[in-house]
Amino acid sequence: MDQKLYSRIRSKWPKGRRYQGAGGKKQNYTMSQVEKFQGRTVVDIGCNAGINTYDILEYADKVIGVERDDFFYKQALITKEFAKKPFDVEFSTMEFFLKNYQGFYDAAFASCVLYHLSTEEIDLIRDVMIPKCEIVIFVSRQEKKEKTENPYRLHKWVNIQKFLREAGMTVEVFNENSNWVSIVGKKHV
Repeated sequence: MDQKLYSRIRSKWPKGRRYQGAGGKKQNYTMSQVEKFQGRTVVDIGCNAGINTYDILEYADKVIGVERDDFFYKQALITKEFAKKPFDVEFSTMEFFLKNYQGFYDAAFASCVLYHLSTEEIDLIRDVMIPKCEIVIFVSRQEKKEKTENPYRLHKWVNIQKFLREAGMTVEVFNENSNWVSIVGKKHV
């Protein structure tokens, strides 16, 4: 997303907390692997204000953003209005979405969100979501401290790789710099 469009969208968002993720090195790094979503239906886990959701649409056929924070959900609905293709935004917890969503998806994306999730949500991603996916892309800040107690400690790249392998995926791409890690998991063939 170019900066001019981002500024237009951001000006429409409700006042208050602001999405801090778009732009700069983080955005480039976050989106470095999304061309792998070509032709897919992607679930954007914790879509926040929908900026990554919007950018993923450049490659994917459809994106379903899932956000549990009412404030960011409202921002995502505004971002959705600017999209070239329609995308869906679900306001729900991951637990509710994973237990109740009946639609099709074959890919998942999570940027800087895994360490916010509860153990139950992470287990559902591993046991319910990942088996439906051909490809997943997880991006995380390495030094970020986790905000929930979970056994996976998914703010550490080595644990994300282990998590994907336990879910039956192979780790195809692993990119790392001093702050960010991007991991692509693909279903075993």
